Amino acid sequence: MSQTSLENVFNEMFAAIDACLKADIKLPALLLAYTLIDIAGWLNSEKSVGAGFTDWVEIYLLPNSALPCSSRELYGARCGLLHNYSASSKVKNVRKIFYTWLPTRVEDHQKLISLYEEMTVRLGNTPEKLVAIQAEDIFTALRIGVDKFLSDIANDPQRAERVYAKAENMMLENQEIDMHSLIAAATEVLAD
Repeated sequence: MSQTSLENVFNEMFAAIDACLKADIKLPALLLAYTLIDIAGWLNSEKSVGAGFTDWVEIYLLPNSALPCSSRELYGARCGLLHNYSASSKVKNVRKIFYTWLPTRVEDHQKLISLYEEMTVRLGNTPEKLVAIQAEDIFTALRIGVDKFLSDIANDPQRAERVYAKAENMMLENQEIDMHSLIAAATEVLAD
């Protein structure tokens, strides 16, 4: 796979995210964002899905954001949303992420979480660990992170070779003209 083809994969994912957001389909947009992080983490690492995800988030997403959460908390949020469309996951010792969408401010959502914690303690119970994040900040940081990731690949020939070789396994949409070209080339080879 070439640099341009890989960029096209990421651009297609961003177009899908933008289409969801434009249609006010927010949680599927988050699913696509987490999928994009999974793809980038897989390309960037030989580790497990979780480790690839969290490594990529720590290098490329969190430094470009004001997100008040850790890479493991984002991974837990990804698992919960992907596997059961909720904030709950099997990832241990992380706060549950609750998404705040504009025009609501994350500070207001966090204040509500603080009040929940205070009320739960007054009732003699232990509150769940929760954190609110401005959902739009994920998308902004993701765009910056992907740009930096692609730039890092382009500037490191050995890494580029490894990433593009791995990316050869990725699914791509075939355009009609591409299919006809492949058929013509295969027919020509077989005619010899």
